[in-house]
Amino acid sequence: MRRLVAWGIVLCALALAQPERTRVTSDEAVQLALARNPRIAAALALVRVREEEAEVVAAPGRPMGAVYLLAPPPAIFQSNFNTDYALSPARLEFRQLLLDGGRVLARLEQARTLACRAAQEAVSEEQRLCLEVRLAYLEVLTSRARLKVARGSLEAARRQRELAKSRFEAGQAPRGDLLTAELPVSERELELTRAASRLQDAEEALSRLLGLPLDAALELVEPSEPAPPGQSLEQVLAEARIARPWLMAARLELTAAEKGVEAAGKENNAELQAILGGALESSADNVIDGVGLRAGLQLSWPFLDGNRTKHLVGQAQATRDLAAARLAEAERQVEQEVRQAYRGLEVARSAMATAEVRCGQAKEALRVAVAQYEAGFVAFHVVRDAQLDLDRARLEAVTVFYQAVEARARLDWAMGRPPRRPDEAVPRGEKGRTVGMQ
Repeated sequence: MRRLVAWGIVLCALALAQPERTRVTSDEAVQLALARNPRIAAALALVRVREEEAEVVAAPGRPMGAVYLLAPPPAIFQSNFNTDYALSPARLEFRQLLLDGGRVLARLEQARTLACRAAQEAVSEEQRLCLEVRLAYLEVLTSRARLKVARGSLEAARRQRELAKSRFEAGQAPRGDLLTAELPVSERELELTRAASRLQDAEEALSRLLGLPLDAALELVEPSEPAPPGQSLEQVLAEARIARPWLMAARLELTAAEKGVEAAGKENNAELQAILGGALESSADNVIDGVGLRAGLQLSWPFLDGNRTKHLVGQAQATRDLAAARLAEAERQVEQEVRQAYRGLEVARSAMATAEVRCGQAKEALRVAVAQYEAGFVAFHVVRDAQLDLDRARLEAVTVFYQAVEARARLDWAMGRPPRRPDEAVPRGEKGRTVGMQ
């Protein structure tokens, strides 16, 4: 009974010692990053700034009012109080802009366009962060698969070393085979150490993007095989030109600059305002001697402004040309990104098929080499070379698969789509299989 209790205590201690793992899908990882990353908060704050700026620009076109109060002078000037005091110690005034030639409206349209541009930039930043998280997610899975390949290679190298040792002890192989079999074991141990280090780096990078502790224990879901583009390159380019938020933001920047040129040309237009007000009147005998009312129209026209309007128009035109150049460069960059991602996906999918064939051939070559070595027909270096070819083929198969998934995500991002979730379909092999971050 005591022994059973002791074993129970040991098992409980082991269970408590192991960190609790949290299963996180790619989509959940993106949601965590969007909720915690300060880049998104900054982009949304910029949208609010632009919206408030638009309201500030619209203020001159709304009813405005003001109160003016003038206090009596200090006591040392009381001897001249009745003659120097203002005629209106208190005044209330309301104003409404009636006509300005469309200047406020043009400025308001420009400000609202800039707010829409900020919103598109926020969407673009969100999609970029989404892509970064998915790529970091895939990097962890890639590193995990490479670590598994490195472990398998080390186990195979140790088995082959034991095979060479047994044949040497039986007098069927020279001592040189022992030395030849020892080096691959050391190399595989080093590669395993490097793979474990790369995995830890990838895990920490993903945890940083998610806003989690760097040593967070997570379980990630294996991706499915990436789907082909399903569209021609011309169709993909056409969709990217319409849907890419960054490109839409560049177009809105040009539209806002054109509105700025229009507004700058109306800077010295005449203004017509309606005025309604009242004031407390004073006289030489009384500080407050009555109440006066006034209502009317006020026309103002700054027909001489020192060429200010002329240079404002020139500045706005230069800003418009700058926005047009940026839009042209953005269109070229988006087209290049789409073309590269499209080709990358096609090449990666072709490489997957080639890697499977290469793995099959390498397995068969190793089987034949081991059989020939056991029969004494070949030296051990033939087995070593065949095992090395198989290790390279397995590593390449793992690499090209995740490269294809990454290429699919990059293509979706370049087209302006949210990147596909690597876990949205049935994963390879066993359904629902997960990979732990170790």
